[in-house]
Amino acid sequence: MPTPRTPRARGGQPPIWTRDFTLATSTNLLLAMVFMASIVTMAPYAVRELGATEPQAGAVASIFVVGALLTRPFAGRYLDVLGRRRIVVVGIGLQVGALALYFLADTLALLLVVRVLHGMAFGLVNTAMAASVISLLPPRRRSEGTGYFGMSGVIAGAVGPLYGVPVLMGPGPQVLFAVFTGLAVLAFSLSLLLRLPSPAAPAPRPRPRARRRSVGPVLRSLLEPTVIPVASVMLVAGAAFSSVITYMSLYTPSLGMEEMTTVFFVVYSASVLLVRPFAGRLHDSRGDNTIIYPSLLSLAVALAVISVARTPAVLLLGAVFLALGFGTLMSSMQAIAVTLAPRDRVGVATATFFLMLDIGTGLGPILLGFAVAYLGYSPMYLVMAAITLVAVGLYYLTHGGTPNRRSGPLPDDPPEVTDQ
Repeated sequence: MPTPRTPRARGGQPPIWTRDFTLATSTNLLLAMVFMASIVTMAPYAVRELGATEPQAGAVASIFVVGALLTRPFAGRYLDVLGRRRIVVVGIGLQVGALALYFLADTLALLLVVRVLHGMAFGLVNTAMAASVISLLPPRRRSEGTGYFGMSGVIAGAVGPLYGVPVLMGPGPQVLFAVFTGLAVLAFSLSLLLRLPSPAAPAPRPRPRARRRSVGPVLRSLLEPTVIPVASVMLVAGAAFSSVITYMSLYTPSLGMEEMTTVFFVVYSASVLLVRPFAGRLHDSRGDNTIIYPSLLSLAVALAVISVARTPAVLLLGAVFLALGFGTLMSSMQAIAVTLAPRDRVGVATATFFLMLDIGTGLGPILLGFAVAYLGYSPMYLVMAAITLVAVGLYYLTHGGTPNRRSGPLPDDPPEVTDQ
């Protein structure tokens, strides 16, 4: 019986946009639209409807990520034990249930509980989807494909605020919660059609030496140690980015430019869509440092520009620099993290990467809420620009010290079986 050939795109390259990759990206887009809209609307909702202070509003927005922190390590650990598709489908079903609870959250305490539950379900799905998509991609086009998948989140970064803020300010929160739930139901329907690969069983490993038994086996089963150093860069970058997505909808009214909130995120997302495909190809061909150093510097510049913005033009210039910074950093750093780990621990590596990112984006808004209360928005953004520069040195120490270091292209992966 002849061996089936791997489909090839034009130019002899294996294709990226397969049926399942397209379905996974579409599902991720719908869930990310809910995530982004909830991030930018929960802070003003808590302030205007529930009388929350700035620190409390930051907690309402970011405690979602704390919920994701609780489930990501376990999702990564049991991803290939329970099945990737099963975790995706069950996780989206749990999201639908959590989103329905928003209708009942009429106090600050209840809203915080619902946000945690929503975050826990999101952490399951996001970890499983990110790890599975890596396996759907041709190894030699991994950074490029990860960038395309990440663009679903970028599009959601524009569409989420574009519908979320007007719906909250117009028809009201109940209609907004109905839109959230409807999008999650649609994502659940798509996930039922999705086929995700599960890696073949890894080759038996030699028995570890006695000295290695002292390392916490439970902790190592949940986290991938090789990823933690480079992922710590994303902890800092995530905190910086969270200052924008959480407080932009409160910052622009203080500048007398309330209508610029949605425009800012649209310009950011459009800029990422233009840049990311080229950044992914450049990363695959020229190495890690070619992308990461300029991205980190652009992120710092973006925060500095946002800090001094007093006109719409300057504010939107900050959005462009933010796209060149965090917009390209996210997918490239994920590609680096995955290739640092053993192949049979891709799920755990993905969970570890997002866990560090979640710590930054989850704790950042809470701490920054106190900074805003004492310093104001503009000084807070300037402080975050300075902190982002620290991430440049951190990247140098953890990964970028070797000139033109390259995590890819990779040799072909071993065969995988489809998780129906």
